[in-house]
Amino acid sequence: MTLIYQTEAVRSPEPVRAQRWAVAGRLVALAVAVFLLPWSVLLWLTLPDTTTAHNWALAWVGLDGAVVITALGTAFLLSRHDPRAALPATAMGMLLLVDCWFDVCTSAPGLEHLLAVTEGVVAEVPLACAAIWLAVVLTGSRPQADD
Repeated sequence: MTLIYQTEAVRSPEPVRAQRWAVAGRLVALAVAVFLLPWSVLLWLTLPDTTTAHNWALAWVGLDGAVVITALGTAFLLSRHDPRAALPATAMGMLLLVDCWFDVCTSAPGLEHLLAVTEGVVAEVPLACAAIWLAVVLTGSRPQADD
């Protein structure tokens, strides 16, 4: 997916620089994935099912605070008709999905788990999808064939 638009009449070195950054970014993303895949398997096999978490409240307040900051950033940039609102909107969408995941995975069995699943289905996942959809619309992104 490319976000660089260039007309035939205008040629500059910027697209070349952007292509280099895209290649470097692709390599970094692949390196992260290659590292994290076996790391995730190792964690699955070695981590205990339960543990005591220190700073539990701080972790949750920090995650929710990050959602608030990205929501406010998105709203502020949208009020200025700035397409860069796609950046905090994307982050907000992903943070909402992470929040949902950890709500469901860390909730106690019974009513607490039911409430976490319900909140995820009714609020967090739909809001995350809306935020990511907004980001896609704002970037005007469409997959393009490589030249």
